[in-house]
Order: sequence, then C-alpha cells, then structure tokens
Amino acid sequence: MPSARSRAAWTSQLHTMEQRIDAVGHLMDTYRPKELRELCEALTRYREEKADLEAQVQRVSEVIEAVSQVLAEKFVALGKTSETYTDLGTFSLYHKLYVTTENKEALFTWVRNHQMDTLIQEYIPPRTVESLVRERYENGEPVEGMGVKATFKQTVR
Repeated sequence: MPSARSRAAWTSQLHTMEQRIDAVGHLMDTYRPKELRELCEALTRYREEKADLEAQVQRVSEVIEAVSQVLAEKFVALGKTSETYTDLGTFSLYHKLYVTTENKEALFTWVRNHQMDTLIQEYIPPRTVESLVRERYENGEPVEGMGVKATFKQTVR
C-alpha cells in the first residue's frame, strides 16, 4: 500500500504533468515556423519521460504481483478465502487460470471434433482458448488432447 507521502508525490507529478500538457497546448496555439525545433525538443523530452513512467509502472506492477503472491500464500496458510478491513476493503483468494497452446494442430483438431469450427480463423484467440479450458474444468472434463497446457495460480484481488 503506497504511503500518504508517495500518493502525494504521485498527485504532485500528475499536477505537474497537467501543467506541462497545458504549456505544450499553449505552445501549439502560438505555433510559428521558428518554434519547430522547440516542439521537436519538447516531443523528445516527453517521449523520454513517458518511457521512464512506463518503466516505473512496470516495476510497481511487479511489486504488486509479488505482494499478491505472498498474500495468497498467507491466506492458504491461515485457511482463509477472504479478509475485509473497513479502511482497505475486501481481499479475496482466487485461482487465475493460465493457458498456453502447446500444439496448435491438436487444438484445432479438438475444436473441430467438438463442432466448434466457427472459432477457427487463422488462429484461435487466447481468451477463447482460456474459456474453452475453463468450461471443461468447470464441467469436470479433461483437457488432455486439446494441445494446451493449463495451470492455476492462486492470487489475491
């Protein structure tokens, strides 16, 4: 959970970013040919800043994933499926299904054998494959022979 200080810093960065966007907007409103280099420099700076921010988001996402995994392990160890805190909300243990196609031809054959030919185009979208696998699991049916690898990962949301 970010501290109040880091939330304030983030809000400050957003405010600063809004000011920068307004400044660029003003620059665009008063554009003249002699400002071409200035616009190019501004674009370069903002692209660099965007790349930096995207890297920060990636790092934060990785930390969130790691904390979620530790929390899921703690839930399991304590025999809990959810926990509610009045100031934080409800956190629940759930199983996230991950599916990868290991054998495309086997998957296509399985889909055809189950009269689902309309799913086949140049490929079967990953979410569609995930839905097929999830449905088989929910119905207690095997996924062997589908040409996929399916794993569950416990996490908390």
